[in-house]
Amino acid sequence: MAPAKKKQVLKQKTKKKWYPVYAPAVFGNQLIGESHVGAAEQLRGKFINANLAAITNDMKKQNIAVKLRVNKVIEGKGQTEVIGIHLVQGFVKRLVRRGRTKVDDSFTAKTKDGQLTRIKPLILTTTTCVASTASQLRLEARKALAERASKTGFINLVQDILNLTIQKNLKEQLNKIHPIRSVDIRSLSRETVRGQVPEADLEIIPEEETLKEEAATAEETPEEQPEKEEEAAEEPEEDAPTDKDEEKKE
Repeated sequence: MAPAKKKQVLKQKTKKKWYPVYAPAVFGNQLIGESHVGAAEQLRGKFINANLAAITNDMKKQNIAVKLRVNKVIEGKGQTEVIGIHLVQGFVKRLVRRGRTKVDDSFTAKTKDGQLTRIKPLILTTTTCVASTASQLRLEARKALAERASKTGFINLVQDILNLTIQKNLKEQLNKIHPIRSVDIRSLSRETVRGQVPEADLEIIPEEETLKEEAATAEETPEEQPEKEEEAAEEPEEDAPTDKDEEKKE
């Protein structure tokens, strides 16, 4: 007998489309780009790294990069949230010069809205200083930034950094210890704890047509799934044949 011909299964490829992605409200909800995905829901969770000058059309902020994440999908449009901001690496290299002491740090602080945040300040002195003075500057800056974070939310903290409010106040405070040339926040980012997913990541708002279909399906099929699960649980599972049973049959 001729062997049976195998049926060829053709996989249907979903056509991808371009879906727009918008900046968060803190940056004016401007269109920042498009993403090529198969469905609008696939936008959720995507990360976007962009220069802040390109988003705000302000060339004064070209030394700052921002990291965004799509946390909502509303009518096929991706809405983003701020994950963190950081200085461009080339800008940081230009700040460091001979005859100055660079004091940097990295620590976590909790904001008023309960968000664990990683803060990395960068302090440059006008003249070189001894190690004990640098340690004193580092600890004083850490204390001031942690206290500031505990009194405001994460988004407000980002705005204060972009407006240079925190840097100016911190420079005046550290000048009492040693002459300071500049104070910058090299990086500010949200920290996520393992096993915990932010509530914002779970939010998807479908289009009106999807909502209507879900409502119609709920009316036609009342709660039947739990009953099926109970029936399946009552049916005993058949024991798998063992080696002893096969010997008896022989």
